[in-house]
Amino acid sequence: MELNTKDGRLYVSYSDRLVTLVREVRMLLQRGFAVPAKIQHVAQVAEKFKLHANILKQVRECHVTLHLSTDLQLLFLLNNRLASVIHVHGNCNGNDQ
Repeated sequence: MELNTKDGRLYVSYSDRLVTLVREVRMLLQRGFAVPAKIQHVAQVAEKFKLHANILKQVRECHVTLHLSTDLQLLFLLNNRLASVIHVHGNCNGNDQ
């Protein structure tokens, strides 16, 4: 997981190679092949990290959604404020009809 300080985005990374390892170990075991205990252990640990990575990705998506929603609300408020300033400015010059 990495927080980019320039754009404020949170990046969650999980190696594609770990995904492949977990998938292949699971398939080999389902087909009755012997998989060394050490490799099975690594695949089990990788599976746990995968679950945590998915949770972190969901948290990141929620954060991005909230951030975007806040930005849109701010833009809406600024747009309304700008419209009122233009309206008042127009009244001061006698241009409002």
